[in-house]
Amino acid sequence: MRRAAGVAAVLCVAAAGCSSFERIGFGFDTVPPEGTVVAFDRIVLREGIAVGVTASPRDGSGDVMDEDTVVELQSTDPTVLGLAPAERDSSCYWGCSGHEDQGANWHFVLYGVSVGHCSVAVRIDGEAEAEAEIPAEVEEPQAP
Repeated sequence: MRRAAGVAAVLCVAAAGCSSFERIGFGFDTVPPEGTVVAFDRIVLREGIAVGVTASPRDGSGDVMDEDTVVELQSTDPTVLGLAPAERDSSCYWGCSGHEDQGANWHFVLYGVSVGHCSVAVRIDGEAEAEAEIPAEVEEPQAP
């Protein structure tokens, strides 16, 4: 009996760990200019540049979470980094990076407003507290 309870507890912990948010996996929906980085550990864009991304939430096992998982991204300083939700339709007009069948609310546009630093708050399923903050930098435009 004691062993069965221990096994059940381990399975419960393992199941809970597998279903909780761990990170965001980013994929580009547009072709990014050289030097653009959009990752869970940092974001780097140039002023005046916009990129479309898919932000796929990953669980503790690295698997993509259910497509009804709500992902919210918010810039802590919209005067530095702009961020807006983007809708994708079935025509896949952004070039189809393989993410077109995933969560409808996982698509965003990030754009460099002005040179500076801020961060992007990540919220999952409407949680009041941010699950994570991603450091972001907007660099000067590239000289022609």
